[in-house]
Amino acid sequence: MRRWQRYLVEGLGMIILLGLPLHPSGTAKGQGNEHWSTKEHRQSLSLTIYNTNLGLVTERRTVELPEGRVKLRFTDVPRSIDATSVQVKSLTDRDALSLIEQQYRFDPLTPETLLKRYLGKEVILVGTRLEENTETVQSQRATLLSYEQNQAVWKIGSEIVINPSYREIHFPTLPEGLTPQPTLVWLLRNSHAGRQTIEVSYLTEGLDWQAHYVLHIGPEGTQADLKGWVTITNHSGTAYEDADLSLIAGQPRRVSERPSPRYPRAVQTMAAKAPVEEQFAERRFFEYHLYRLNRRTSLPDQQTKQLSLISASDMRLTKEYVINGQRTYYLQRLRPGQPVREEVEVAVRFENTQDNHLGVALPAGIVRVYQADADDHERFVGEDRIPHTPDGEPIRVRVGTAFDIVAERKQTEYQKMADRLFESAFELTIRNRKQQDVTVLVNEPISGDWEIISANYPYEKTTAGSVQFTVPITAQREAVLVYRVRVRY
Repeated sequence: MRRWQRYLVEGLGMIILLGLPLHPSGTAKGQGNEHWSTKEHRQSLSLTIYNTNLGLVTERRTVELPEGRVKLRFTDVPRSIDATSVQVKSLTDRDALSLIEQQYRFDPLTPETLLKRYLGKEVILVGTRLEENTETVQSQRATLLSYEQNQAVWKIGSEIVINPSYREIHFPTLPEGLTPQPTLVWLLRNSHAGRQTIEVSYLTEGLDWQAHYVLHIGPEGTQADLKGWVTITNHSGTAYEDADLSLIAGQPRRVSERPSPRYPRAVQTMAAKAPVEEQFAERRFFEYHLYRLNRRTSLPDQQTKQLSLISASDMRLTKEYVINGQRTYYLQRLRPGQPVREEVEVAVRFENTQDNHLGVALPAGIVRVYQADADDHERFVGEDRIPHTPDGEPIRVRVGTAFDIVAERKQTEYQKMADRLFESAFELTIRNRKQQDVTVLVNEPISGDWEIISANYPYEKTTAGSVQFTVPITAQREAVLVYRVRVRY
C-alpha cells in the first residue's frame, strides 16, 4: 500500500509523484526499524508565546513503538525550531524512553532538490499522445543526465533528449535526507513495547505577540474608555491547530547564538469601537505576567490573529501640557534678535487602579487615542507606546502638540562669573489661545552643579539634573516665566 504525494514543478509545468509506504497502524514507516509521528497522532497542543519573537510548543502524541532501539521521525515541527531545546518523555511509562541521538532535518523537498538527487537514476515519464482525436497516456523510462536552470537532459532509450514532452514524473522513493517538511529524527531506546503517549516540548522563533490599545476620550476630556487587544503573528513555518494558548509579558533572558529573523510588522485592522469580549485570564508567573486564553484557537502559518484582551470604562483622566527645554540652553548664548519657539507637548494621564475601573497588568504596547468631535465623529488624535505597567502604576500617553498654546523662550542674560561658572536668565512667554484655563509644566534639564537664583513661579527639583516649573494660564491670556540659574561645570 502506498501514499502518493503530488508536487507541481514550477517552470517545467510538470507534476511529480512520490510514493511513500504506509505502516498498517497508520504511521508512515520507512526502511528497517523506523517509525513516523505526524500531527495526525497529536492528542493535545499547548503554545506559550513571549513578546520577544519566541514560543514554547508542548504537544502530546500517541505512538506505537517496538522494544529496543527505534528511529522515530517526528514531523510537523516549525522550520524556526531551536533543535537544542527539544525535550521528549513518555507519559505512559516515565522510564520507558531515552533519547540517544537527535537530528534536525530540513533539506526541503522541492522539485529542484528532488531532480538533482535523481541525477543518473531512472524514473518514469508520463505524457499524453493524441491519436485519432483520442488522448492516450504513455509512460516511458528515462534517466536524468543533467538539470540546470529548469533545463533537463534525459536519456530515453538510446537517445539523448532535452526537455521532452511529458506531464508527470514518477519517482520510486524519497532520497535519504530530503523531507517534505522539517523533521526531528530521533534514535530512541524504548523499554515499553506498544502504544504510549509521549510529550515533546521545544522553543521556536517566529512566534510573537504585541499588545495594542484603543483609548476613547470623552467629550469633556476628563473621562475615557480603554480597550486592549493582542496581535499574534506566526512566521514559524508551521500551523498550530486547536491549541491551548498562553501569552507571557516580560523579558526572559536569552543567550544569542545566532541572529534572530526579522518579520514584517503586522497590519493593524481592528475597528476602533469593536465590541470586546474579555477572553484572557491574567495571573502572575515567576517575574512575568501570564495571559491564558479561555478557549482553544488555531494559528495558521504566515498569518496574523487579533484577540480581545481587556476592557475598561469611565476611567478618570487628566490632560497635561508640557514644555521640555534643552541642556544646551545653559552652555551658550542663544541666538540673538528672535526668541526660540518651543513645542507644547500634550499628554493624557490615568491611574491603573481598581478605583479607576482598571487595575490590571497591562503588557507593553501602542496606545491609539481617539475623541469624538462636535458632530460625534470619531477622530484619531495621536498614539504612544507604553511599557509593561503593573496594577497600581500611572499611565502617561503622549498624543501630540498643542495648536492653541504658543511658547517662546528668550535668554535675557548670559554671564561668565568665573572659570567654569556661568549665570543665565530666561523669559518664557506662554500664550493661551484656548477658551479654557490651562496649566503648563515646564521641564528644564540642567547639567553640572546648578541652583535656581530666582523664579516668579513655583518650581520643584525633580532630579539631580532637572527642575520643573508649574505655570497656570488663564484663557485668552499669557504668562511669562522668569528665572535665573547659576551653573558650574
